[in-house]
Order: sequence, then structure tokens, then C-alpha cells
Amino acid sequence: MSRQRRATGMRCEEAHMKRVVLFFAGVAAGIALVLMAAGGTGWPVKFPVTTQETASEAPSKAEAKHEATGRVELSEDQIREAGITLAQAGGGMLKRHFLAPGSLIPDADHIGRVSVRVLATVTELRKRLGDVVEKGEIVAAIESREVADAKSEYLAARLTNDLQQTLYARQKTLVETRIVSEN
Repeated sequence: MSRQRRATGMRCEEAHMKRVVLFFAGVAAGIALVLMAAGGTGWPVKFPVTTQETASEAPSKAEAKHEATGRVELSEDQIREAGITLAQAGGGMLKRHFLAPGSLIPDADHIGRVSVRVLATVTELRKRLGDVVEKGEIVAAIESREVADAKSEYLAARLTNDLQQTLYARQKTLVETRIVSEN
């Protein structure tokens, strides 16, 4: 029996070690991508040198116009110098794959975030992926025992509050008219 435990423990350790290696490989790949994006020359990143001659040739800040269009346009010479090649995208087989944890981060401008997590069942889905949704429009009907219990408690507390407010107003009126003593 102890041999089985040792074998199981070894498998767990091997799986943990694979995860650690994959994590560090991902970190190394991320660093490599950052360095390539910084100029492809590695570290240290070389910045253009500005001299007085080149500074005088450059247009002043008042003359320079910059519009952030979200596009980068390159001339044929710039494409050739950067070593950029264009190719048709196509299907194929992956030679190697691995599983790694990750997060999908949707575009915040187009998707609303629902922050409350409850155990529930979607009973009706009124919209499909890609449909346009207007503000205040119902997208889905969800039934949850937790939400139903919370709503029931809220309604009971609201009724109790209304009753207590009424009793307080009545008592206050009676005290003000001196029909009932303050004690």
C-alpha cells in the first residue's frame, strides 16, 4: 500500500513540476515577445539619438499634427526594412500543444459585466450571442433559490419596517396630543 502512495505522490510531483516548467516557459516567451516588440535587437533597447542638427530639422510642436486613428501605415520601404512578410492565413495541424491557465478579457466597450455569482437556472433566454441589446432590456430570466430567499427576506423586512414606521407615527401623535404618557 505504501508503494501505491509513493507512486501516486511521484505522479503528483511530476504533474506539479510540469506546471512549474510550463509557467516559466510562458514567462520566458512573454519576455522574448516584449524584447522583440522593442526593436527585435534584444536588450538594451536602442533609442534614436537626437542632436541639435536633427532637432532643428524636425518640425516644432506647434507645426506637428498627430491624429490617433488606431492604424499604423507603413511605406513599402519601411515594410522591407522591418522584414515584415505577408502570407495567406490557412489551416494546419499543431505539432505541439500544452494546457495553460489563462483569462479571456472581453472588450469593455461592448460587454456589460455581471458581478454577482449565484447558483441559478436560466429559464428563458431572450437574446443570442451577437444580438443588439438596448439599455434596460431583459436578456434572460434566471431562477435561483438563493435569490428567491433573499427577495422573500427583503419583502418581509420591508413590511416590518412599514409597520414599525406606522406604529412610531401613531405613538408620536399620541404623545404630542398628551393622550398617552411618554413612559
